[in-house]
Amino acid sequence: MPRPTRRAHESSGRRAEFLAAVWLACKFYRISGWRVRTPLGEIDLVARSPKGLICFVEVKARPDTAQAAEAVTARQRERISRAALLYLGSRPRMRHNGV
Repeated sequence: MPRPTRRAHESSGRRAEFLAAVWLACKFYRISGWRVRTPLGEIDLVARSPKGLICFVEVKARPDTAQAAEAVTARQRERISRAALLYLGSRPRMRHNGV
C-alpha cells in the first residue's frame, strides 16, 4: 500500500483541526486563533473555555486518544509552551480581561 503524500497528511490535519474546533465550539469554547504562527512555532488552536481559561490545543489525527497523546513528544510540548507564552506576551489584555 503506498504511503500517503505530504498533501494528504496536510489535508487530514486541516480536517482534524476543523473537527476539533467544531467540537470545542459545541462545548461552548470560543476559538480565538487557528493555526497561529509565532517565531517559536505554530499553535493549532487557541480557545477560551466557558470558565475563561485560555487553551492552546495541539491537534493530532490518530485512531485513538492514546496514540494521539503519544504523538505529542516532550520536545513538542516544550515548543507549544514557548509559543503560547510568546502569544500571551504579545496580548496582555487577553490574559487579564477576556479579550
